Amino acid sequence: MKILFLNDFIPPRNIGGPGFRNFEVAQELFKRGNEVYFITSCQKREQEGEETKDGIKIFNVYSNYNLKYRNYVSVCNLAVLGKIKKIIKKLKPDITHVDTVHIHLSYASIKIAKKYSKAVFLTSRDFMLYYPDKFIQKEKICGETNYKVNWLDNLKVAKKRYNPFRNIMIKRYLKYVDKIFAISEEMKKALNQNGIINVDVLYNSLPIPQKEPSYMENNSKIIFSPSRTSESKGVYALLATFPLIKKDVADAKILIVGTTKDRKKRILEYMDKNNISKENVEILGWINNEEVKSIYGKISVVVTPSLYPDPLLGVNLEAALYKKPVVTTCFGGAKEFVVNGETGYVVNPYDTKEMAEKITDILLDGDKAKQFGEAGYKRLKEKFSINIQTDKLLNYYNKLQKAHC
Repeated sequence: MKILFLNDFIPPRNIGGPGFRNFEVAQELFKRGNEVYFITSCQKREQEGEETKDGIKIFNVYSNYNLKYRNYVSVCNLAVLGKIKKIIKKLKPDITHVDTVHIHLSYASIKIAKKYSKAVFLTSRDFMLYYPDKFIQKEKICGETNYKVNWLDNLKVAKKRYNPFRNIMIKRYLKYVDKIFAISEEMKKALNQNGIINVDVLYNSLPIPQKEPSYMENNSKIIFSPSRTSESKGVYALLATFPLIKKDVADAKILIVGTTKDRKKRILEYMDKNNISKENVEILGWINNEEVKSIYGKISVVVTPSLYPDPLLGVNLEAALYKKPVVTTCFGGAKEFVVNGETGYVVNPYDTKEMAEKITDILLDGDKAKQFGEAGYKRLKEKFSINIQTDKLLNYYNKLQKAHC
Protein backbone atom coordinates (compact mmCIF):
# COMPACT_ATOMS: atom_id res chain seq x y z
CA MET A 1 0.00 0.00 0.00
CA LYS A 2 1.23 3.49 -0.85
CA ILE A 3 0.68 5.81 2.12
CA LEU A 4 1.34 9.56 2.22
CA PHE A 5 1.38 11.59 5.43
CA LEU A 6 1.02 15.37 5.60
CA ASN A 7 2.51 17.01 8.68
CA ASP A 8 3.83 20.54 9.21
CA PHE A 9 6.76 19.29 11.30
CA ILE A 10 8.51 15.95 11.68
CA PRO A 11 11.82 14.98 13.32
CA PRO A 12 14.42 16.31 13.57
CA ARG A 13 13.11 19.84 12.94
CA ASN A 14 10.20 19.67 15.35
CA ILE A 15 10.59 19.68 19.11
CA GLY A 16 7.07 18.63 20.08
CA GLY A 17 5.32 15.32 20.41
CA PRO A 18 2.90 15.18 17.42
CA GLY A 19 5.61 14.91 14.77
CA PHE A 20 7.45 12.19 16.68
CA ARG A 21 4.26 10.16 17.22
CA ASN A 22 3.32 10.50 13.55
CA PHE A 23 6.77 9.45 12.35
CA GLU A 24 6.82 6.42 14.68
CA VAL A 25 3.57 5.20 13.12
CA ALA A 26 5.03 5.79 9.65
CA GLN A 27 8.09 3.72 10.57
CA GLU A 28 5.87 0.88 11.77
CA LEU A 29 3.87 0.97 8.53
CA PHE A 30 7.12 0.87 6.54
CA LYS A 31 8.35 -2.15 8.53
CA ARG A 32 5.16 -3.93 7.50
CA GLY A 33 6.00 -3.58 3.83
CA ASN A 34 4.14 -0.42 2.87
CA GLU A 35 5.51 2.44 0.76
CA VAL A 36 5.49 5.46 3.05
CA TYR A 37 5.98 9.12 2.15
CA PHE A 38 5.80 12.47 3.94
CA ILE A 39 5.08 15.99 2.80
CA THR A 40 6.33 18.39 5.46
CA SER A 41 7.40 22.01 5.74
CA CYS A 42 10.77 23.65 6.12
CA GLN A 43 11.49 27.26 7.04
CA LYS A 44 14.78 27.62 5.18
CA ARG A 45 14.90 27.60 1.38
CA GLU A 46 18.07 25.51 1.32
CA GLN A 47 16.19 22.71 3.12
CA GLU A 48 13.55 22.43 0.41
CA GLY A 49 13.65 19.26 -1.65
CA GLU A 50 13.60 15.49 -1.23
CA GLU A 51 15.36 13.28 1.30
CA THR A 52 15.03 9.75 2.66
CA LYS A 53 15.00 8.79 6.33
CA ASP A 54 14.65 5.20 7.56
CA GLY A 55 13.38 4.18 4.14
CA ILE A 56 10.69 6.88 4.13
CA LYS A 57 10.81 9.46 1.35
CA ILE A 58 10.26 13.00 2.59
CA PHE A 59 9.25 16.00 0.49
CA ASN A 60 10.24 19.27 2.18
CA VAL A 61 8.14 22.24 1.07
CA TYR A 62 9.33 25.74 1.94
CA SER A 63 6.94 27.90 3.95
CA ASN A 64 7.88 30.88 6.08
CA TYR A 65 5.52 33.72 6.92
CA ASN A 66 4.61 36.03 9.78
CA LEU A 67 2.58 33.82 12.12
CA LYS A 68 0.27 36.67 13.06
CA TYR A 69 -1.50 35.76 9.79
CA ARG A 70 -1.84 32.09 10.77
CA ASN A 71 -5.63 32.16 11.09
CA TYR A 72 -5.78 32.93 7.37
CA VAL A 73 -2.74 31.12 5.96
CA SER A 74 -3.42 27.90 7.88
CA VAL A 75 -6.74 27.56 6.08
CA CYS A 76 -5.34 28.00 2.58
CA ASN A 77 -1.61 28.55 2.08
CA LEU A 78 -1.36 29.41 -1.60
CA ALA A 79 2.45 29.48 -1.37
CA VAL A 80 2.62 25.69 -0.89
CA LEU A 81 -0.54 24.24 -2.44
CA GLY A 82 0.84 24.14 -5.98
CA LYS A 83 3.87 22.16 -4.81
CA ILE A 84 1.71 19.82 -2.75
CA LYS A 85 -0.58 19.19 -5.71
CA LYS A 86 2.36 18.36 -7.96
CA ILE A 87 3.73 15.83 -5.46
CA ILE A 88 0.41 14.11 -4.72
CA LYS A 89 -0.60 14.00 -8.38
CA LYS A 90 2.66 12.24 -9.22
CA LEU A 91 2.53 9.82 -6.27
CA LYS A 92 -1.17 8.91 -6.58
CA PRO A 93 -1.18 7.37 -3.08
CA ASP A 94 -3.68 4.77 -1.97
CA ILE A 95 -3.99 6.60 1.33
CA THR A 96 -3.30 10.21 2.26
CA HIS A 97 -3.28 10.75 6.01
CA VAL A 98 -3.39 14.39 7.08
CA ASP A 99 -1.95 15.04 10.52
CA THR A 100 -0.89 18.44 11.87
CA VAL A 101 -1.31 21.03 9.09
CA HIS A 102 -2.63 24.06 10.98
CA ILE A 103 0.43 26.25 10.36
CA HIS A 104 2.06 25.64 6.97
CA LEU A 105 0.58 22.92 4.75
CA SER A 106 -2.94 24.23 5.51
CA TYR A 107 -6.34 22.57 5.51
CA ALA A 108 -6.82 23.25 1.80
CA SER A 109 -4.34 20.43 1.15
CA ILE A 110 -7.13 18.01 2.16
CA LYS A 111 -9.11 18.82 -1.00
CA ILE A 112 -6.05 18.17 -3.17
CA ALA A 113 -5.39 14.88 -1.38
CA LYS A 114 -8.96 13.73 -2.00
CA LYS A 115 -8.65 14.26 -5.75
CA TYR A 116 -5.56 12.07 -6.16
CA SER A 117 -5.96 9.47 -3.37
CA LYS A 118 -8.26 6.48 -2.90
CA ALA A 119 -9.02 7.49 0.69
CA VAL A 120 -8.18 10.42 2.96
CA PHE A 121 -7.81 10.33 6.75
CA LEU A 122 -7.15 13.07 9.29
CA THR A 123 -5.85 12.86 12.86
CA SER A 124 -6.97 15.55 15.31
CA ARG A 125 -4.42 15.94 18.12
CA ASP A 126 -5.68 19.30 19.42
CA PHE A 127 -8.58 21.74 19.21
CA MET A 128 -7.41 23.58 16.10
CA LEU A 129 -10.21 22.25 13.90
CA TYR A 130 -12.61 24.62 15.66
CA TYR A 131 -10.55 26.83 18.00
CA PRO A 132 -7.37 28.76 17.07
CA ASP A 133 -5.53 28.29 20.38
CA LYS A 134 -5.30 26.05 23.43
CA PHE A 135 -8.81 25.52 24.72
CA ILE A 136 -9.10 26.46 28.40
CA GLN A 137 -12.26 25.08 29.98
CA LYS A 138 -14.40 27.33 32.18
CA GLU A 139 -14.81 24.57 34.76
CA LYS A 140 -12.20 24.24 37.50
CA ILE A 141 -13.64 21.11 39.04
CA CYS A 142 -13.22 17.58 37.74
CA GLY A 143 -16.12 16.17 35.75
CA GLU A 144 -17.80 16.85 32.44
CA THR A 145 -16.18 19.59 30.36
CA ASN A 146 -18.23 21.80 28.07
CA TYR A 147 -16.19 22.10 24.87
CA LYS A 148 -18.76 24.00 22.86
CA VAL A 149 -17.47 27.35 21.55
CA ASN A 150 -18.96 30.01 19.29
CA TRP A 151 -17.65 32.77 17.08
CA LEU A 152 -17.39 35.15 20.04
CA ASP A 153 -15.12 32.72 21.92
CA ASN A 154 -12.89 32.56 18.84
CA LEU A 155 -12.88 36.34 18.55
CA LYS A 156 -11.89 36.75 22.21
CA VAL A 157 -8.85 34.51 21.86
CA ALA A 158 -7.77 35.61 18.36
CA LYS A 159 -8.56 39.32 18.87
CA LYS A 160 -7.30 41.36 15.89
CA ARG A 161 -6.16 38.17 14.18
CA TYR A 162 -9.68 36.76 14.10
CA ASN A 163 -10.73 35.22 10.80
CA PRO A 164 -14.55 34.96 10.62
CA PHE A 165 -14.32 32.42 7.78
CA ARG A 166 -11.75 30.13 9.42
CA ASN A 167 -14.05 27.52 10.95
CA ILE A 168 -16.50 27.65 8.05
CA MET A 169 -13.77 26.81 5.54
CA ILE A 170 -12.18 24.13 7.73
CA LYS A 171 -15.53 22.33 8.00
CA ARG A 172 -15.89 22.48 4.22
CA TYR A 173 -12.48 20.87 3.76
CA LEU A 174 -13.33 18.19 6.32
CA LYS A 175 -16.09 16.97 3.97
CA TYR A 176 -13.29 15.57 1.79
CA VAL A 177 -12.05 13.37 4.66
CA ASP A 178 -13.23 9.75 4.74
CA LYS A 179 -12.52 9.32 8.45
CA ILE A 180 -11.34 11.62 11.24
CA PHE A 181 -9.36 10.14 14.13
CA ALA A 182 -9.35 11.71 17.60
CA ILE A 183 -6.51 10.67 19.91
CA SER A 184 -8.87 10.20 22.87
CA GLU A 185 -12.56 9.86 23.70
CA GLU A 186 -12.36 13.31 25.26
CA MET A 187 -11.03 14.74 21.99
CA LYS A 188 -13.85 13.04 20.09
CA LYS A 189 -16.38 14.55 22.49
CA ALA A 190 -14.92 18.03 21.93
CA LEU A 191 -15.12 17.66 18.16
CA ASN A 192 -18.68 16.30 18.27
CA GLN A 193 -19.86 19.15 20.50
CA ASN A 194 -18.61 21.57 17.85
CA GLY A 195 -20.34 19.92 14.92
CA ILE A 196 -17.45 17.79 13.68
CA ILE A 197 -18.66 14.23 13.18
CA ASN A 198 -17.43 11.11 11.36
CA VAL A 199 -14.91 10.74 14.21
CA ASP A 200 -13.46 7.54 15.67
CA VAL A 201 -10.83 7.20 18.41
CA LEU A 202 -7.32 6.02 17.57
CA TYR A 203 -5.06 6.51 20.56
CA ASN A 204 -1.48 7.72 20.53
CA SER A 205 0.88 4.81 20.99
CA LEU A 206 4.51 3.92 21.62
CA PRO A 207 6.84 1.21 20.30
CA ILE A 208 7.34 -1.45 22.98
CA PRO A 209 10.88 -2.88 23.24
CA GLN A 210 11.26 -6.64 22.72
CA LYS A 211 12.99 -6.92 26.07
CA GLU A 212 10.86 -5.65 28.92
CA PRO A 213 12.69 -2.95 30.92
CA SER A 214 13.26 -3.66 34.58
CA TYR A 215 11.88 -1.30 37.20
CA MET A 216 14.55 1.32 37.93
CA GLU A 217 14.24 1.65 41.68
CA ASN A 218 15.82 4.66 43.32
CA ASN A 219 15.37 6.85 46.35
CA SER A 220 16.09 10.15 44.62
CA LYS A 221 12.77 11.82 45.54
CA ILE A 222 12.93 13.67 42.20
CA ILE A 223 9.61 14.94 40.84
CA PHE A 224 9.83 15.15 37.05
CA SER A 225 7.84 17.64 34.95
CA PRO A 226 8.46 16.63 31.30
CA SER A 227 5.93 18.91 29.57
CA ARG A 228 6.43 22.39 28.16
CA THR A 229 6.86 25.02 30.88
CA SER A 230 3.74 27.03 30.12
CA GLU A 231 1.08 28.01 32.62
CA SER A 232 -1.50 25.89 30.77
CA LYS A 233 0.70 22.80 31.20
CA GLY A 234 0.57 23.37 34.96
CA VAL A 235 4.18 24.16 35.81
CA TYR A 236 3.13 26.84 38.31
CA ALA A 237 0.52 24.51 39.80
CA LEU A 238 3.29 21.97 40.41
CA LEU A 239 5.61 24.54 41.98
CA ALA A 240 2.81 25.63 44.31
CA THR A 241 2.77 22.11 45.79
CA PHE A 242 6.48 22.11 46.62
CA PRO A 243 6.38 23.84 50.04
CA LEU A 244 3.70 21.34 51.15
CA ILE A 245 5.67 18.36 49.84
CA LYS A 246 8.87 19.55 51.55
CA LYS A 247 7.13 19.42 54.94
CA ASP A 248 6.95 15.63 54.68
CA VAL A 249 9.77 14.92 52.21
CA ALA A 250 12.64 17.22 53.14
CA ASP A 251 14.92 15.94 50.38
CA ALA A 252 12.34 16.23 47.58
CA LYS A 253 13.50 17.81 44.33
CA ILE A 254 11.76 19.06 41.19
CA LEU A 255 13.22 18.65 37.70
CA ILE A 256 11.58 20.75 34.98
CA VAL A 257 12.42 20.42 31.28
CA GLY A 258 11.19 21.95 28.04
CA THR A 259 11.73 25.61 28.83
CA THR A 260 13.11 28.69 27.12
CA LYS A 261 15.17 31.48 28.68
CA ASP A 262 12.11 33.73 28.92
CA ARG A 263 9.97 31.05 30.52
CA LYS A 264 12.74 30.12 32.94
CA LYS A 265 12.95 33.77 33.96
CA ARG A 266 9.18 33.88 34.56
CA ILE A 267 9.33 30.67 36.61
CA LEU A 268 12.09 32.08 38.82
CA GLU A 269 10.13 35.32 39.26
CA TYR A 270 7.06 33.29 40.25
CA MET A 271 9.09 31.37 42.83
CA ASP A 272 10.45 34.61 44.30
CA LYS A 273 7.00 36.18 44.44
CA ASN A 274 5.51 33.14 46.18
CA ASN A 275 8.46 32.50 48.53
CA ILE A 276 9.25 29.12 46.96
CA SER A 277 12.84 28.11 47.60
CA LYS A 278 14.95 27.64 44.47
CA GLU A 279 16.99 25.05 46.29
CA ASN A 280 16.33 21.59 44.87
CA VAL A 281 14.51 22.93 41.79
CA GLU A 282 16.37 22.34 38.51
CA ILE A 283 15.13 23.90 35.27
CA LEU A 284 16.45 22.64 31.93
CA GLY A 285 15.75 23.53 28.30
CA TRP A 286 14.71 21.14 25.54
CA ILE A 287 16.37 17.75 25.75
CA ASN A 288 16.83 14.94 23.22
CA ASN A 289 15.53 11.38 23.45
CA GLU A 290 18.76 9.96 24.84
CA GLU A 291 18.78 12.54 27.63
CA VAL A 292 15.15 11.69 28.38
CA LYS A 293 16.04 8.00 28.82
CA SER A 294 18.79 8.95 31.25
CA ILE A 295 16.46 11.18 33.27
CA TYR A 296 13.79 8.49 33.67
CA GLY A 297 16.39 6.30 35.35
CA LYS A 298 16.93 8.94 38.03
CA ILE A 299 13.46 10.19 38.90
CA SER A 300 10.79 8.92 41.30
CA VAL A 301 7.50 10.25 39.91
CA VAL A 302 6.21 12.05 36.80
CA VAL A 303 3.73 14.91 37.26
CA THR A 304 1.62 16.26 34.38
CA PRO A 305 -0.83 18.79 35.89
CA SER A 306 -2.26 20.43 32.75
CA LEU A 307 -4.82 23.10 33.55
CA TYR A 308 -6.47 22.72 30.16
CA PRO A 309 -8.03 19.53 28.72
CA ASP A 310 -4.93 18.12 27.06
CA PRO A 311 -6.30 15.53 24.61
CA LEU A 312 -4.14 12.64 25.88
CA LEU A 313 -0.72 13.73 27.28
CA GLY A 314 1.77 11.48 25.50
CA VAL A 315 4.37 11.97 28.24
CA ASN A 316 2.20 9.79 30.48
CA LEU A 317 2.74 6.96 28.00
CA GLU A 318 6.47 7.65 28.04
CA ALA A 319 6.49 7.47 31.84
CA ALA A 320 4.78 4.07 31.66
CA LEU A 321 7.38 2.87 29.15
CA TYR A 322 10.01 3.43 31.85
CA LYS A 323 7.72 2.05 34.60
CA LYS A 324 7.37 5.35 36.42
CA PRO A 325 4.25 6.28 38.43
CA VAL A 326 2.29 9.32 37.29
CA VAL A 327 0.27 12.06 38.96
CA THR A 328 -1.80 13.61 36.19
CA THR A 329 -4.61 16.06 35.53
CA CYS A 330 -8.30 15.20 35.65
CA PHE A 331 -8.93 17.45 32.65
CA GLY A 332 -8.87 16.11 29.11
CA GLY A 333 -7.94 12.59 28.03
CA ALA A 334 -5.13 11.83 30.50
CA LYS A 335 -7.49 9.77 32.66
CA GLU A 336 -8.14 7.44 29.71
CA PHE A 337 -4.61 6.11 30.13
CA VAL A 338 -3.76 6.76 33.78
CA VAL A 339 -6.03 4.65 36.00
CA ASN A 340 -6.51 6.40 39.33
CA GLY A 341 -5.10 4.34 42.19
CA GLU A 342 -3.77 1.67 39.82
CA THR A 343 -1.13 3.21 37.54
CA GLY A 344 -0.89 6.54 39.35
CA TYR A 345 -3.19 9.28 40.56
CA VAL A 346 -5.63 11.53 38.71
CA VAL A 347 -5.97 14.89 40.48
CA ASN A 348 -7.45 18.34 40.08
CA PRO A 349 -4.40 20.56 39.36
CA TYR A 350 -6.25 23.53 40.87
CA ASP A 351 -6.34 21.66 44.19
CA THR A 352 -2.81 22.27 45.48
CA LYS A 353 -3.33 20.31 48.69
CA GLU A 354 -4.66 17.19 46.95
CA MET A 355 -1.89 17.17 44.36
CA ALA A 356 0.80 17.63 47.02
CA GLU A 357 -0.66 14.75 49.04
CA LYS A 358 -0.64 12.35 46.08
CA ILE A 359 2.92 13.25 45.06
CA THR A 360 4.07 12.87 48.66
CA ASP A 361 2.33 9.50 48.95
CA ILE A 362 4.32 8.12 46.01
CA LEU A 363 7.61 9.63 47.20
CA LEU A 364 7.23 8.02 50.62
CA ASP A 365 5.99 4.62 49.45
CA GLY A 366 8.53 2.85 47.25
CA ASP A 367 6.41 -0.30 46.98
CA LYS A 368 3.44 1.68 45.71
CA ALA A 369 5.64 3.55 43.22
CA LYS A 370 6.86 0.22 41.84
CA GLN A 371 3.33 -1.21 41.76
CA PHE A 372 2.01 1.82 39.84
CA GLY A 373 4.97 1.73 37.44
CA GLU A 374 4.57 -1.97 36.66
CA ALA A 375 0.81 -1.57 36.16
CA GLY A 376 1.36 1.41 33.86
CA TYR A 377 3.75 -0.55 31.68
CA LYS A 378 1.28 -3.45 31.48
CA ARG A 379 -1.52 -1.08 30.41
CA LEU A 380 0.73 0.54 27.81
CA LYS A 381 1.72 -2.83 26.35
CA GLU A 382 -1.80 -4.26 26.28
CA LYS A 383 -3.79 -1.26 25.01
CA PHE A 384 -1.50 1.53 23.78
CA SER A 385 1.33 -0.24 21.97
CA ILE A 386 2.15 0.86 18.44
CA ASN A 387 1.48 -2.68 17.17
CA ILE A 388 -2.10 -2.65 18.45
CA GLN A 389 -2.92 0.86 17.24
CA THR A 390 -1.27 0.29 13.83
CA ASP A 391 -3.35 -2.87 13.37
CA LYS A 392 -6.46 -0.76 13.93
CA LEU A 393 -5.20 1.92 11.56
CA LEU A 394 -4.52 -0.59 8.77
CA ASN A 395 -8.01 -2.02 9.18
CA TYR A 396 -9.42 1.44 8.47
CA TYR A 397 -7.06 1.94 5.53
CA ASN A 398 -7.97 -1.39 3.93
CA LYS A 399 -11.69 -1.02 4.50
CA LEU A 400 -12.03 2.47 3.05
CA GLN A 401 -9.53 1.92 0.25
CA LYS A 402 -11.55 -1.06 -0.98
CA ALA A 403 -14.78 0.92 -0.65
CA HIS A 404 -13.44 3.49 -3.12
CA CYS A 405 -12.02 1.01 -5.65
